Amino acid sequence: MSISFFPIFENMLNTFFFGYLSLKWKRLVRVISVFFMLIFPIMAAFFAEEVASPNDYESLIIMLFAFASTFLIIGVISWVLQPFVVKED
Repeated sequence: MSISFFPIFENMLNTFFFGYLSLKWKRLVRVISVFFMLIFPIMAAFFAEEVASPNDYESLIIMLFAFASTFLIIGVISWVLQPFVVKED
């Protein structure tokens, strides 16, 4: 049972955020995803400073872009993994 403010998007959200997995796998994957979302922007900013030495505004833009891109990466991984996990009848 889930509460959704937008029932039309419930299936899409399950597809892109590992909603089709069993509870234990869903928890594991989502914790790993949150860890990835915290580490990836920091690594992106660090490597950008090593290459080009951006100013504070550019570093903020890099961190925001990296944080936003993690949603896309996690969604694509979930979408690709779904056909291997869900058995269609």
